[in-house]
Amino acid sequence: MGIVLPLCVGIGITQIFIVLGMYRSYRFRYLLAYLYFLIFLNIFGFINIIGPAFADYVLIDLAISAHVYRALRQVLSFIATPFIIVAWYFLILMTRNLVEKKLPRIFLVVFICLMGMTILTYGLLIIESQGGFIGSLSPLLQIYRKTLRFIGIPCIVVAIGQLFFYSRNLEPENMKRMALRLGWIYLILYIPFYTLPCLLQESYIWPVGYPLFHFTMHLWPIFFIKNFLKHFFVEESIRPENEASLAAIFTKNNISPREQEIIRMILKGKSYKDIERELFISVRTVRNHMSSIYRKLKVENRFQMINLFRNTSLAEESNNNQ
Repeated sequence: MGIVLPLCVGIGITQIFIVLGMYRSYRFRYLLAYLYFLIFLNIFGFINIIGPAFADYVLIDLAISAHVYRALRQVLSFIATPFIIVAWYFLILMTRNLVEKKLPRIFLVVFICLMGMTILTYGLLIIESQGGFIGSLSPLLQIYRKTLRFIGIPCIVVAIGQLFFYSRNLEPENMKRMALRLGWIYLILYIPFYTLPCLLQESYIWPVGYPLFHFTMHLWPIFFIKNFLKHFFVEESIRPENEASLAAIFTKNNISPREQEIIRMILKGKSYKDIERELFISVRTVRNHMSSIYRKLKVENRFQMINLFRNTSLAEESNNNQ
């Protein structure tokens, strides 16, 4: 465990910084929601998984009673529970944004209620387990104790289900394929995530395998999204550019010469770092220009901007061929 604990911490932090980098480059809402999901998921893992394991490692030689140690584990789990509930909310928000659907406000209300009920019930469980609460709620609490581990399954089902259900209406075709593949990736990951505990919990592999699985399972979807975005903006940029349609959009929307330079580089698949190097301006300046461009073109992100130019270019080519 001496190696596993820092490895898990390092992997969790690395995932957060990778998604943060993607969000800074592309500014998609679903990447921001995914970033928050990973932050809260990792905080949960640090408290609920790394915390007790670290306590085992540090306190093994101290004369601490089993009662005190059990109470410590319960308190850590109690503190961690709100973070996993918030993480589920952001996972649903992420998939909802990915398929370009707004999340109804009722979802937020439901999750606030879910968090309140879970914290209250978990607190009662801790009090009862310490011998300070015995009453008519005891059988209900025992049932809840057994089902608490699986209350995230409906959230996961909703998040994955949105990718399959709404992806058929996405445009262009590449986005549809991305949403479907991401749905399958999460399905493949979460089935063993919820089934392996039942099979391996009594095994000597479990104390090491579960933390590793928890902190590494999102590497696959993260690198899938990163690879998709990297190739999508290169392959889907306008080639060759239709100069007439570009000039018309530039004139109509009062795009400055510097902004035109940046737009042309974005259409060629250049990143903010590439633009920084080639135009000798800072990344912050590039972002300021992009904010101005989005405002003038009435789009929200780079994906919508590229679609605007691509669709205009295709329409121009179609008219020329008629």
